Amino acid sequence: MLRGLIKVILTIALIVIIGYAGLVLYSCTIGNPNNINAPEAENAAYIIKVENTGRIFLTNDYEKTGSVYKLNGYWVFEGKKFEFKNKEYLLDEAIFGEITLRRRSE
Repeated sequence: MLRGLIKVILTIALIVIIGYAGLVLYSCTIGNPNNINAPEAENAAYIIKVENTGRIFLTNDYEKTGSVYKLNGYWVFEGKKFEFKNKEYLLDEAIFGEITLRRRSE
């Protein structure tokens, strides 16, 4: 009885480990979000600088409501290059301080 229970537990553990390994392999190769053909940062229409932190964002689409900037898809400097993030990002001058937005020259 005890041996049978141990075999069942080991079998379930083995299935879980193999499943986890498969998910890790998938996420590191096929499902890597960096494989998406993101737009090039050079084509961004606007540059946004947060003066207090020095952080720079690039975007083609933003909305401003009061002191809040809502970026709809943006590039941010990560490491040594700009990375595209296909999500919304809110920047509030009440939290981050002065925010400068300007149109990039063609």
